[in-house]
Amino acid sequence: IGEQQNTLTFRFHLVSTLHTGTGATLLIRADAGLKGMSLKCPVVGRMFGASPGFDSTTELPLSVECQSSMLSSGAPILALRPSAEAVLAGSYALEVQASNPIAAAGSQPNWTIVTYQNYSEDITLKEGILLDATATAQGFVLRES
Repeated sequence: IGEQQNTLTFRFHLVSTLHTGTGATLLIRADAGLKGMSLKCPVVGRMFGASPGFDSTTELPLSVECQSSMLSSGAPILALRPSAEAVLAGSYALEVQASNPIAAAGSQPNWTIVTYQNYSEDITLKEGILLDATATAQGFVLRES
């Protein structure tokens, strides 16, 4: 906090492949504790070696489509969809540019990563068939700058 622009890194493991032409979508969304924050496309795939709790990561296909928006709560949401090639099951890491939230210092917002099949074109809706179990990552405690 204190910088206008930040880089967030998300590491996750996909159990199911996200196939092209099926409406498969990976959503990364924050809870209301990150109200006012924005996430910016495009995302940048990163390669990391294995570390405690994480496998080595592979890069997302360059053709992945990215869309960012805001939920009715004001929290950011990011949707990634396979375009020219599938996103295979496996471990991934990606970086995204983000602005600071307007959340109160001392709050501890969470991130949710979930995959859907046949997901709505409007990423702010919760419509689609859940592919994998939802993963929630406990956020860091926000502090004054």
